[in-house]
Amino acid sequence: QGWADWSLQLFCKNYVEFLMDETANQEVTDFIVKKMQARIDNPKLAAKLIPSDHGFGTRRPPLDTGYLEVYARDNVQLIDVCETPINGFSEHGIVVGDTEYGLDIVIMATGFNAATGAINRIDVRGRNKRSLKAQWDTDITTAMGMQKHGFPNFFMTAAPLSPGAAFCNVPTCVQQQVEWIADCIAHVERNGQDKVVEATQQFEDEWVKHHDELTQPSLIYKVDSWWTGANVEGKPRRVLSYIGAGAYREKCDEVAANGYEGFTVRRFPGVGLAN
Repeated sequence: QGWADWSLQLFCKNYVEFLMDETANQEVTDFIVKKMQARIDNPKLAAKLIPSDHGFGTRRPPLDTGYLEVYARDNVQLIDVCETPINGFSEHGIVVGDTEYGLDIVIMATGFNAATGAINRIDVRGRNKRSLKAQWDTDITTAMGMQKHGFPNFFMTAAPLSPGAAFCNVPTCVQQQVEWIADCIAHVERNGQDKVVEATQQFEDEWVKHHDELTQPSLIYKVDSWWTGANVEGKPRRVLSYIGAGAYREKCDEVAANGYEGFTVRRFPGVGLAN
């Protein structure tokens, strides 16, 4: 039924065991492989296009319309640069091994630094000029993916340890976070001006522990991908996204209903953030 419904139904509405149990995951993976093989007539081509280093759902499932069929066209050629690395560019195209392939357009897709990369490029500094990038270079932690202790009044969306980093419809999840942040700011303003709001270290630690208890037993944690930061050399390993969007919304609502429990509101200390 999940396959017939298309989209991400097979991933999002499947039994959770297929992401937790290797045997269950293998059963789903074998089903997907058979579906892919039926779309590719050439066995050698199928061996290159069908992943064999991870099970279905442990890396981001792609959605396509005729992608596999493209490789059967006469004007399309698959060059496996894992077997023969790219030597460089020439005047007319790209040289792979001893062969030059003439090209009009080259699309560079070299990966990205998920969840942390865009924020780190801003060079965010918190109390006592502490660097957020330096902290995330050691350990990637947040409080609900919306704040970081030591960085008062600094709110984030689609940040590490929130669903918006990977495991949800991003615009929908970001909207939920924006509304929560706006309500939090309004709560602070109702309690007087010249205030700062900041996640406590205890609350952040509890959120990280809760997040890891959900994600580390999963097969997702064991697979190298941008979901775990493994595509960036030296990046601390952690599943970057909170795995349950529905439970996340409930937790956010609970924190707000309890007067933003886990966040402190206090008077702004003055110029700088020394205290």
